[in-house]
Amino acid sequence: MPSTLNKPPPTVMANSTQIAGSPTEVPTTRVREFNDIFVANETYFPMKDRPVTLRELQALPILMLDRKSTTSEFLHNMFQKHQLDLVPEIELSSNDLLIDLARIGLGIAFVPDFCLPAGEKELYALTLTEALPPRQLVVVHNETMPISQASREFIELLENGSKTPGLALLGKKA
Repeated sequence: MPSTLNKPPPTVMANSTQIAGSPTEVPTTRVREFNDIFVANETYFPMKDRPVTLRELQALPILMLDRKSTTSEFLHNMFQKHQLDLVPEIELSSNDLLIDLARIGLGIAFVPDFCLPAGEKELYALTLTEALPPRQLVVVHNETMPISQASREFIELLENGSKTPGLALLGKKA
């Protein structure tokens, strides 16, 4: 992500929390707060009725976003704070695919809570003994460039849309 900030900046970019290495003069707008969760299929990972430690998770197949994402950086930092190494089983660039793989029992997915579909019946969120801090979804914009109408509406959907931004963009409710 830092290398993109050395190029002409985009008009609008959505990201979680802060962008590593970003200059302080980059204007951001906080859109919403969210929590990251570990989700699993109880048939394959029966831990629904008890809290799980990060150390226990370390021995299980973790499915997460690839190393270039702020979500991956966040989780790796959380494990390091507890003197643990995180070696994910699978790294992808799509939260939807991570959820699908968790649904069929290939592992435990680490995703933002707003990515889990409302009314999900096959997956559950694990309860952790170590609390993960909430993060923020932010919009970064280049004040020297005009924001297009499409970008303006996208920001508005993120700010005022349903719990699941993807559904809001499709005109659906969560």
